Amino acid sequence: MPRTFYQPPWEIRQEDIRDLEDALTRLVSGAPPPRRIRRSRPHNIFTEFEVKVMQELKGTREFPPAGWITYDLAFHQEGEPYLLLRGWTPSFSFEKAGFKKEYEIELLQIGTPHVDEGGTRYKSVTQEELEFGRLHAGSEKLYDDHRSEIQRAYTDLNQRGVEFIVFRTYRGWPACWDSLHFYSLDAFKDIQGK
Repeated sequence: MPRTFYQPPWEIRQEDIRDLEDALTRLVSGAPPPRRIRRSRPHNIFTEFEVKVMQELKGTREFPPAGWITYDLAFHQEGEPYLLLRGWTPSFSFEKAGFKKEYEIELLQIGTPHVDEGGTRYKSVTQEELEFGRLHAGSEKLYDDHRSEIQRAYTDLNQRGVEFIVFRTYRGWPACWDSLHFYSLDAFKDIQGK
């Protein structure tokens, strides 16, 4: 049975999330809430238990809350539907939450990488590459072009017995990217320490 994780939509004010996290911490630990200066969690990935408690504190029974994104940690097979996110990526939240990036497959490979004198990394992209990216970001063509690499990732994780979350994130304007991400549980701990 998959373990499910939830992420609020970006429209929810971060202050509201912090208030709910503080209430959740008090409820579970019986301790006073952490000081506002230091957040108890540097991410917005929640377990079902945490979301249900937060909803109870808000006085609503809707579950999952409207607009929240659902991620299933399970054994997945290539060809199953996956979460497709346009215009942003939750990768940073997963990494901050303690999930392990097992694979990141760049489906849209455009641009030439550079590093400036200050160590900042960037890519220079030609007009032709940009037009290609805008046309194909999020397309089945890019997925099909990388199907054998994608199948190897699914096969490897399943053969190793690693449950994982998989999602694809892309954007075609003004920046261009398209990548498939695979995350395992690794060091994630919920508010109960589980």
